[in-house]
Amino acid sequence: MNYEHIAKQLIPLLGGKENIISATHCATRLRLVLKDDKKAEAKAIENIEGVKGAFSSSGQFQIIFGTGVVNKVYEAFAREAGIQQGDADAHQEAIKQKNESARPLCEDVVKHFCPNHPSHCRERFVNGFAWDDEGVQMGGGRQPTVYFA
Repeated sequence: MNYEHIAKQLIPLLGGKENIISATHCATRLRLVLKDDKKAEAKAIENIEGVKGAFSSSGQFQIIFGTGVVNKVYEAFAREAGIQQGDADAHQEAIKQKNESARPLCEDVVKHFCPNHPSHCRERFVNGFAWDDEGVQMGGGRQPTVYFA
């Protein structure tokens, strides 16, 4: 597998170097903060050798490569994109800033649709909620777990 070639293929499909704010990786995924997620061509990215999936979630565009591959792709990608490697704090800050940019719009929507319960709706809508698989009740229902910012 040619990691440099993969990195060179990824950059234009992510909207170019100017669209990439930050990059890091976990055990299996390349995690990117993009200026505009809509510029990322997920279907085309999924056709690149070694890519097992691509999607946007929680302020990051994530590309699944798998254990033992993602770190090698990340090194080549960081060099090719001109991104400083190993700054996890800067990456988290980039995610936070990207998510904060949508907060005023979300708060306006909450005020419009939940005028009588703005704080309750705000916590779920603005900060998001995730399904807690361990909160399964009888009947197979899943319980939402609210995460507060």
